[in-house]
Amino acid sequence: MGEFHSEQLRATSIEVTLRKDAKPGIQNAKMHIRTNDPRAMVVDANVFARVMGDLTTIPGRVNLGIMQVGDVIDHKVRIKHRHGKAFKITGVEAGSQALALDFEFEPVDPENRSEWTLSITGEAAQVRPRLSGLITVLTDIPDDSAIDINLTASIRAAAVNSTAQPGVPISASGTRAP
Repeated sequence: MGEFHSEQLRATSIEVTLRKDAKPGIQNAKMHIRTNDPRAMVVDANVFARVMGDLTTIPGRVNLGIMQVGDVIDHKVRIKHRHGKAFKITGVEAGSQALALDFEFEPVDPENRSEWTLSITGEAAQVRPRLSGLITVLTDIPDDSAIDINLTASIRAAAVNSTAQPGVPISASGTRAP
């Protein structure tokens, strides 16, 4: 029981569970709750859950920061199995024309392929003030066959008479490397 504006209210807990076969990723649903309150006979609630798969990425997202057209990208992401089981990366896809990206992947330890390093290289190719996209890592794990990594950046036109040096790598923090 609780009180709201001098009115005694009753609270009810609702437990939501996911099916055991829920796929990794964001799950959402709309719940319709019927009540005995004449002021709100039906209450709608959105329910969200993030189902964690067997694989995780470190970092969880790639933020390239503020860049200029022509800036070089050199970024690394680790992909690892939460339970230490071996797996294989079969490919990497990304769909942004604003970034000319190349991907290479290799196991951290060739004898134990439970952790991989994804190297992302390339350059900022087009002006895009707010770039938001996905890098999709393809694997041989049935329930985690495609893992999405969020990618963000802000790409400006190359400055004229700037002290910026085209071709100087951008570090993982989004600043120019020394």
